[in-house]
Amino acid sequence: MNPNAVFIAIVSFGVANYTLRSGGGFLHPSLDFSPGVQPLLECGTVVLLAAVTVSSTLFSGTHFAGFALPAGVLAGGMASWFKVPLNLSVLLVASTTALLRAAGLP
Repeated sequence: MNPNAVFIAIVSFGVANYTLRSGGGFLHPSLDFSPGVQPLLECGTVVLLAAVTVSSTLFSGTHFAGFALPAGVLAGGMASWFKVPLNLSVLLVASTTALLRAAGLP
């Protein structure tokens, strides 16, 4: 892979990210949604995040990711439910998944 192309792609994505973020701040006063649309937008955000979480937990590419990864994510979800600090939660997810894979669980 060409290192210049990778660098250009990283810079492009960074510029696009900050452009979108600043655009939201500039456009917010001019956008006016009806009161009925506000809850739909909030629910849409939650549904989108849940769909990304489920698809990246259960699938690796086009194949099933195995049972160790969903078990690790479940352990992380339980840790966040009990308000475990983020760094410990990430360690819990990684160690749970690694131990299950070392034990032979796909």
